[in-house]
Amino acid sequence: MSLVDSTAVFEGRARTIGLSDAVMTAMALMGWTTHATFAFAVATQPGGDEQVFIDGVVIPILGAAEHIDAPKLRRLFFEAHTLTSADLRRKVDANEQEAPRKLPAPEIAQRLELLQQRINPLKIANVLEPSHQLINAIVQCVEDGRIRYIEWSKCTSRTQEVNNVKEDGDLRMWKSDGSGNIKAVHREPAIAANLTTELDVHNALRRRGVAYEIAQAMSFEVHERLLNFFFYELKKEPMEGFSAVSLQQLAAADRELHIRLAEMTRSGFQPGPAGELPLDIPTGTIIEGPELRWMPMPLPKKTVAKAAPEAPRASKPSTDPDPKRTRGDNQKKSKQDLLKLKKLRRTPMPKKLVGCTPCDDEGRPYCFAYNLGTCASATDCEKGLHLCCKKGCGKKHPFVSGHKQGS
Repeated sequence: MSLVDSTAVFEGRARTIGLSDAVMTAMALMGWTTHATFAFAVATQPGGDEQVFIDGVVIPILGAAEHIDAPKLRRLFFEAHTLTSADLRRKVDANEQEAPRKLPAPEIAQRLELLQQRINPLKIANVLEPSHQLINAIVQCVEDGRIRYIEWSKCTSRTQEVNNVKEDGDLRMWKSDGSGNIKAVHREPAIAANLTTELDVHNALRRRGVAYEIAQAMSFEVHERLLNFFFYELKKEPMEGFSAVSLQQLAAADRELHIRLAEMTRSGFQPGPAGELPLDIPTGTIIEGPELRWMPMPLPKKTVAKAAPEAPRASKPSTDPDPKRTRGDNQKKSKQDLLKLKKLRRTPMPKKLVGCTPCDDEGRPYCFAYNLGTCASATDCEKGLHLCCKKGCGKKHPFVSGHKQGS
C-alpha cells in the first residue's frame, strides 16, 4: 500500500491542516478516506472549474460555500490530487534499480496496533518489532506482485535500525532513473540480524511474520504455523544412527517454500475467496505437501570406513616375550660383532703368513700353527680353525703345503 492509499496518513494530514472530527466523519460517509479517493471526488482538478468543486465537495461536507473550513478543504483536495498524480507517475517510470517504496510511518503504526490487539498477550516490541527496512522490502514485493526471498540476516529489528549510527550523507549514491537522468538516491544501511543461537533465528523469523502481516502479504497466524513446523522438526529427537536437524536444513526448506510460492503466484498476488491475504492459501498448501516436508528430516550420521586389516606375515615364532627388547639387543650385538671382527683382522701375522687373513668372514680365528705345519692337534684346536688362512681360500689344508711360494 502506498501513501495515497493509507487512511491513517489521510486522517493525520487532515487534522494537521485543521479540519475537525465532524468534517472527517462527513467525508468518511462520502467514502473519501484516502488521498486517492478524495482526489477523484469530483470530475475536476485544482485550478479547474471551481463551481464543480463547491457543488460536489464544499456544500455536501460543510453546508455552505462560504464556510470557514472551505480553504482547508480546498488545500486538502489540492494535496490529494498532487500526491495521487505523483504516485501514478512513479509506477509508470518504476525500474528495478529504484529503492523499495516506503510504507508511511502512521500506516505502519496503525497496522501494528491492530495486530497487537489480535495476538495478545504476545508483545510486538524490542526484538519482535521488525525494522521499517524489512517492512518496506515486503511492501515492494506486494506492489510488484512478485515473490522475493529475504535472507534471514535481513530480518532486522526496529531497535537495530534506530541504533544505527551511520550518517545520512554516507547512505546516498548516484543512480539513473527510468528516463536516464542521474540522481542521488537513498541507500539503506547495511545492518544484519543476529543469528547466533536458535532463539535469535526464531525471533528473526517471527519479525518476518509481523512484517508480512503489516505489508498485507501473509497473515501472522499462517506464518506462525510455518514457524512452528520448522522448529518442531528442529527440536525433534532423532532416531539412533541419525543426526539432529540443523538450521542449515531449515534455511534450505525456507528457500524452497518461497520458490514454490513464486510458482503459485505467477499471475500476481490475489486475495483469497474469503478475504485471505494473497500468500495464506498457497503457504498452507505447501506446508501440507511433500515438497517441503522431506527437507527438515534427520540425516544418517556419516561413518568413516575402516581399512581392511593386512594379512599377517609369516615369521618364525619368537620366544622372547618382549619383541622391542629383543630387537634392541640384536642391534647391540651386531655392533659388538663388527667391532670384534675389525679388531681381529688387525691381528699381526707371522712372517711366513704375511698377506693372509687372521679370521674368516664370521670372525672365527685361524690356527697359525696349523697353517705353518707345526700344530700337534689333528682337528680344530683352541688356537683356531684348522683351515687355510689365505684370503679367499679357507680349504682344509695348511697354507705352507697348499700354497707354495708364488702360487
